[in-house]
Amino acid sequence: MTTIELKGTRHILGILNEKIKRLCNSQMEIQIYLNHDLTKILNHITLYDTSASSKVDFIICLNFVSLDELGDKIKDCISSISCKVSETDYSVEFSSKTESRFEGKKYNIVLRAALILLCPSIKIITNETIHKIGPIISRAINPISIYLLAKYFHAHSDLLVKYMNEKGLEYDSLSFANAQDFYENADETPEFETEDDELQYMKNNNKFGNPIILTIDSDNHVVQNKAMNVFQNVVIQCPYEQTSKSKSKSKSKSKSKSKNKNKNKNKKGGKLAINNSNTSKTRKLKFHKLGRKIRKVEKIKLQI
Repeated sequence: MTTIELKGTRHILGILNEKIKRLCNSQMEIQIYLNHDLTKILNHITLYDTSASSKVDFIICLNFVSLDELGDKIKDCISSISCKVSETDYSVEFSSKTESRFEGKKYNIVLRAALILLCPSIKIITNETIHKIGPIISRAINPISIYLLAKYFHAHSDLLVKYMNEKGLEYDSLSFANAQDFYENADETPEFETEDDELQYMKNNNKFGNPIILTIDSDNHVVQNKAMNVFQNVVIQCPYEQTSKSKSKSKSKSKSKSKNKNKNKNKKGGKLAINNSNTSKTRKLKFHKLGRKIRKVEKIKLQI
């Protein structure tokens, strides 16, 4: 029987939450849940794959904490990293997911940094023998994932290392264009002994195109420093703040509503009313004030 012990994560989790809880009126926190805790604690969770065949051993959540009508706390896991532990080498394979309405706020990269910082403190116990977590594994399904994991956390694979050597690249000099070029030309399809094995592989990966398997050495002090640096410096937004994309849509809607409103007010009895300069100036002044309020989005910087 295999048991996952999270007691050792309390110290580093406390350090991470010391900063996270200062944001958004103390309404955010990072928390780790073992598989059997999930249904008891969370209202809902944004799992990457909720199929029965997808076994999840533990999940790292970014919770948004609010109060219900009775004043009791409600924890919504708005962004999560789902982790599966291998029973052979104790490596951790993860997938990440953020609720669509909260995308673009940098929660995903914050949780990836947290995973790397927490993994060295997680213990795997089998038959009274204690094991450390092995390497972190990710199946990158697009150039963006490859770029973020390699650039910020030194994720690697034999093919990626070979590509970087051929191009004379270091992790710090890796660009998104490099990651895109690598992804488009990489082929990690393995050799198969039987046709059935090949069909099964294609079935398992048909949603993902050509996944690139990347490894992160979480016990490497350089990687740990990189992860802490990301956690310190990445700029995130609170759940109720607008992203630049949603702000643009909001401004567009406001302009459209304002124009329609003006048209409707100017039409009386089928006749187009003569423009009243004082009314027009007042409306413009109100609209500009509203525009300034919409554009005023406070970006919060994580600092440790």
